[in-house]
This record gives sequence, C-alpha cells and structure tokens, in this order.
Amino acid sequence: MMVQNLVDFVTAGVRRGTTSVSVILVLVGFLPLCVSGCMDNPVLPYSIVIPRDADAFDADPFVTDWYETLARSAQQTPEFVDPVAARAFAYISIALHESLRQGYPESTVSLSRTLNACRAFPQTDTTLRYHWLVVANSAVAGVAKHMFRYAPADARSSINDREEKVLQGFAQRFGDTESLGRSVAYGRSLAQAINEYADADGIGEVEKDPYGTEFTPTQDPACWHPGNDDGKVLLSKWGSMRPFVVSSMEMDKDLDPGPFPVFSTVKGSPFFKTALDSYTRYTALRPNERAAIEFWGDEASSERSLSAHMVALAVQMMRGQIYSVRFASDLLLRLTLGMADASIASYKSKYAYPLIRPSTYISQHINPSTKPDAIIEKLVVPPCPEYCSTFMAMSEAACAAFNGSFPADVKIADKWRGAGFPNERGYTGFRNVLVEIRSTQMGNGLQYAFSVDAGSTIGSTVARIHAQRLNR
Repeated sequence: MMVQNLVDFVTAGVRRGTTSVSVILVLVGFLPLCVSGCMDNPVLPYSIVIPRDADAFDADPFVTDWYETLARSAQQTPEFVDPVAARAFAYISIALHESLRQGYPESTVSLSRTLNACRAFPQTDTTLRYHWLVVANSAVAGVAKHMFRYAPADARSSINDREEKVLQGFAQRFGDTESLGRSVAYGRSLAQAINEYADADGIGEVEKDPYGTEFTPTQDPACWHPGNDDGKVLLSKWGSMRPFVVSSMEMDKDLDPGPFPVFSTVKGSPFFKTALDSYTRYTALRPNERAAIEFWGDEASSERSLSAHMVALAVQMMRGQIYSVRFASDLLLRLTLGMADASIASYKSKYAYPLIRPSTYISQHINPSTKPDAIIEKLVVPPCPEYCSTFMAMSEAACAAFNGSFPADVKIADKWRGAGFPNERGYTGFRNVLVEIRSTQMGNGLQYAFSVDAGSTIGSTVARIHAQRLNR
C-alpha cells in the first residue's frame, strides 16, 4: 500500500506540472520509510564515519608503560642477549605500528611492503568501528608473549598483567563492547601473522639458548678461540638471520667491512701498535671516563643489554611529555629495526673474520699479567670474536633514530639502571650521546680502534638504508 501511494503521488505530481526537484525531494525523504517498512530485517542507512583518530592519543602512559614493562622483562630474561633482545623489540614495534596505521586520518603504507619476505598483514573492515589503542594493546601483547615465551615466569606475568590492566581500563571507560571485542580480535589476528613471520627468520633454537658450538677455530694465531671449557660461543649463526629492512645483497656488499688489518705480533708493526693503543688508553683512564665505561657496559648479559637500555631511554624521553602514539610508534620502529639489522650485519662480520680480542693479544704479546678474557672487572665480555663492534653498530643506528625524532639540542637525562650502577648521565643532544659511547668503546680495552670504526660504519649505513625505506 505504501509503495502504491508513493507511485500515485509521483504520477499526480507529474500530471499537475509539479517540478521534478520537488518530486525527487519527496521521494528521497520517503524511501527510507518505505524500505524499512517493506523488509523483515531492515538495514539502517550507514551514517557514521568511522573515526580515524589513532594519532590523537598520547604516547604516555600507553606506549611508555608497555615498553617500560618490556625493557624490565628483557632484563629478567637470560636468553635475551643484545641481538636477541633487539629482534624481539623490533617485532613488537612492528605490531605497534601495524595496529595503529589504519587509524590515521590519511593512508599509511603497511610495513609488509618494506619488510623482507613479508606477506600482507590482516586488514581491518573499513565499515566497522575499532578502538585503536585496544587493537594496539592486543597486538603488542600477542607478539610480546610469543617473543618472551621462554622467559622466566615473572617476566611473562608482567606482560600478561599489562595487557589485562589496559584492556580492563578501556572496558570500564567505553560502553561499545562490540567494538572493543572486535578490536581485541583484530589485534590478536595481527599478532598471529607477525609471529608467523618472525618464526621464519631463522631464529630456530637460539631463543632458548643463544650459545652453541657451531664455530671451529683455526690454527691461525689471529683467530679467536672460546675462552671457556665447553667451547660454547655466542650467536655464531646470527649473521645468517633474515634482516628486517636491509636486503641480503646489501648485507654482503654494503655492510661487509672487509677483513681486519694485517695481523702481526712483531713489535712496532701497525697491528701491534693498535693493540698497544687499546691497552694504553685503558691504563690511562680517569675516574670520570671509567664511570662512563661502566655506565655503557651493556654487552652480553640481558641485564645490561644495549637494546633494552635504548628502549628504556626512549621511554624516559616521552614520559611526562605530550607525544602522540604515532610519534612513539615511528620512533620505536626505527630505533628497534635499526638495532636489529645492525646486530645481524656486525655478527656476520664477527664470524666471517674471527679475530682475537685485544685483551688476549695483550696478555700473549705485550703484558702477560693482563687477564685474557677481560680488562675492566665489571664488564661482561661476550664469548664471540671481536671484529667488529656490535655495540658501536647498534649505537650508531639507535642514535640516528633518536636524532630523527628529537631536536639537536634536546636535554637528555639517562637514568638507566643496570647491573647495580644507579648513576645517571646527562647530555645535550643525541650526537653527544654517541660521542660518549664511542669514547667508551675506544677506552674500555676490549676493542681495537679499527673495530669501533667498522661498527660505526655499519650502524650509520643501516640507518641510511632504513631512512630511505621507511620514508624518513
């Protein structure tokens, strides 16, 4: 009857000369009533624009609390030596980025187009509503649980507690339970896809135990030998891991530092002088220089890992400040991906050119009283070849990420707590952070100068490639 009345009305209007615009206006106003009255299951017209407001949220406390939890969890996990921790932080940061990018006002390209050998990640349904921080909470938690699945119970519990606390907080503040549930489900599906991608990067059993016996030293006097009875070495296959952004060709061509200088034990030879210089710099250290070395003594143990240190520093820079989650996501992505790729490149060179450490050379050829496995007592010396400096490579990449996000004269108060050193160090700009890191690597007696230089080149090259690929 309603449809017939509408037809009669339009027909009469045409006969009377009613303008077509008037008829159309009446028709447009009447159609929704007609459709809703004629259908058993009425479909209401879509009239709400899906909010793409992800960058309207602050990084503090959502991102800062999450990454503070992750940094503490890494410290509690013995298997999380530096490269392993950097890898875990990188995948978690991928999850943070991908979970938020579809919530930005303008289109943002998925990382799946940039990451090596990566399939497309799951997408949202653009006709449905999502709460982006709920998506991010589930995605970050899902990947973090996978990365820390071999961690001690306390570390795993802190991640579970963080996820639940955030979710409960949103559930109490927002009444749209359907959208919240949808957001949780999408975040988990995204995490599953990222975890599957991560499992195919060559990690194998290294997550459980980063030490293996795959390395066989040669009789060459320049060759590094394990300084332990069981012959175990650190991450001997790490250089064959799939990199994140840098291509395999670039790993072989652009990031290979080439062999170390000609080895010699002859007094007065260039190599002898380089080793002697390492020893001389250490013996001449002043108290403030030694304090800096101890502060930046982040090497083999998870308790002192550089990657956890840098993540904690990023949190400190954003804590109490007004930065968006988009800013935080971008910073943490470039920070962690850079350190991860730099670690792979440097470890590739370590086992391609397995060189003994300066302390061993010094004890054999300069000063027999020098301990062969360490010089500064409080530093942990990783059981791996010396050349080149992974610490310097990762530091260069990390500081490049910080430099791209903060002003050159930003004030920095590094309050890192690790291995019983409660000191704090202040800087103006991250370039000065890098200057101090370099000086500690030159002065700790554990690195040849050419190894520090090679690590620095690797890190800066990784940063350059990442800047090009990640649109920075």
